[in-house]
Amino acid sequence: MFVGEVAHPSEGMRVLDLCASPGGKTTHLSSFLQQTGLLVSNEIMPKRAKVLAENTERFGLSNTLVLNEDPASIAKAFPTFF
Repeated sequence: MFVGEVAHPSEGMRVLDLCASPGGKTTHLSSFLQQTGLLVSNEIMPKRAKVLAENTERFGLSNTLVLNEDPASIAKAFPTFF
């Protein structure tokens, strides 16, 4: 929760959470965004990524993209996005 308080993103921002499961940090970051912008939540472990996806759905986060990727792949796909 400390990360969310320190980062304190504003509405409309793009946020990348690389170690996101089980979703506490993701939901906290999303509360600052107020369903605006984009929150990309990544979890490298497949089983934990499934839990993360379930939790983001349970909380109704419509601005959140859940990934199960290696951080290097994300950096390659989004070189200047974040």
